Amino acid sequence: SFYLKTNEASIIKRVSTQLGRPLFSNKNGHISSIISERETVYNRASYIVNTNDKSPEDVMNSIVKLILWYSF
Repeated sequence: SFYLKTNEASIIKRVSTQLGRPLFSNKNGHISSIISERETVYNRASYIVNTNDKSPEDVMNSIVKLILWYSF
């Protein structure tokens, strides 16, 4: 399993233009609360990939590298 770890500022930047995201409708402190509540479970992932300020392609490349590295 992969945890695509992202900080609050990056999440706000990504979802600020999206509609239909009810968990993020109240951005002030709410995202931080969600992250805190879920962090323990998320950290159980087999792999943690930092996605802050990375493009989808960069994240994908990080995941592929991890898969290739640990498959040998």
